[in-house]
Amino acid sequence: MLACVYGLVLLLTGLLALTSIWGISFAWYFRANRNLSRGNYAPKVCIILPLRGPDPYLKRCLHALAIQSYSNFLVYVVVDNEHDPARTVVEDVLRETNTEKVQLDFLREKPATCSLRSAALIQAYNSLPEDWEVIVQTDADAHPYPEWLNDLLAGLVNPEVGIACGFRWFSPHRPTLGSLVRHVWNCGAITQMLVMKIGWGGSMAIKREAFDKANLRDKWSSALFDDNVTTKSILSCGYLLKMVPRTAMINEEDTDLRGCCVFIQRQILNIQLYHQSYPFVLFYSLFSAVVHTAMLIMVVLCFLCNEAILGTQLIGIFIVYIMIQSISIWIGELLLKYRHRVDGRPPVQLSPVTLPLAVCLTLIIYPYCVVMSLMTKSVTWRGITYTIRSPFEVQRENYEPFQASPQEVNKSL
Repeated sequence: MLACVYGLVLLLTGLLALTSIWGISFAWYFRANRNLSRGNYAPKVCIILPLRGPDPYLKRCLHALAIQSYSNFLVYVVVDNEHDPARTVVEDVLRETNTEKVQLDFLREKPATCSLRSAALIQAYNSLPEDWEVIVQTDADAHPYPEWLNDLLAGLVNPEVGIACGFRWFSPHRPTLGSLVRHVWNCGAITQMLVMKIGWGGSMAIKREAFDKANLRDKWSSALFDDNVTTKSILSCGYLLKMVPRTAMINEEDTDLRGCCVFIQRQILNIQLYHQSYPFVLFYSLFSAVVHTAMLIMVVLCFLCNEAILGTQLIGIFIVYIMIQSISIWIGELLLKYRHRVDGRPPVQLSPVTLPLAVCLTLIIYPYCVVMSLMTKSVTWRGITYTIRSPFEVQRENYEPFQASPQEVNKSL
């Protein structure tokens, strides 16, 4: 039994070492790239914002986009239909700001072979004049600070870079277990995104020449998700991906455990369908689950076999393991809090004492979501169901205008 215990402790230490290496690499990269400058690089930019439904922070997002310090840009908003509740929000912002930087349009064609988001991106791209040099994508739950566009474009200064992006950091107002588990999972995912070159479409800038060379318009026309298709296609053309940590977007929306699981499954499915790192993601999640489960079983066996001291030591080791994971997340929050205070952005909310419990739950929920994504043949996304036959063979099964339902103010759609 002692040999099994030592083996499990060694495996657990290996997992902790791997996640620590990823975390340290990310922290070093964050510090090394925190003050990028675009210099004299000043391309003509179009920001594309597809909308379906009134996201809780949509109005704030639109206001922030309208007052970007970078001047040579246009925001192209594509609303799902003329009766979508997001339309009212957009028109209110247009009246309040009297801006000419935001252009409103409605999704005219809804092909059944791709997501409505992909269709909106294609429509926006087809509407662009020839002189647009950079396409930027963002989401309605983003909170762009005044220098966001400047900082994002700084990632494209290198002529070898074809795509630059930030990442999402959850900081919910109400620390429900669902919100905290999603936060913990996302923290781990961010470090892997850097190592595995996984781009995020909520804060992404693409050079038009790279977009055209990668033939993204045709690929989006048969894809369920766009960001990993975009990243993989552009990298395969010989361009580089540049992560710009300063352009991190703070998401303050709440969720419950069910919504958390749906979100994680959808993110994993995105990797499964469109990114080459999926075999490693699958192996890592399942291997971690086996080690954690074996550790708990061994604790029980120790007490059943009158090895209470050994069992207590294993519990102590596992608690240390959980606390180190929790502390690493706190360090990430402190980094972002300092950076955001310097930039004059809203502060990151530090996690409460329930964070270790959320870490424990994440160790269970993450492998569960990976297994469920393996069996996923259809996805329901904002009321629309898509059947997945293969990565580029997607069928939309229904369409109906988005119906707003009573919900908490800050809850994710």
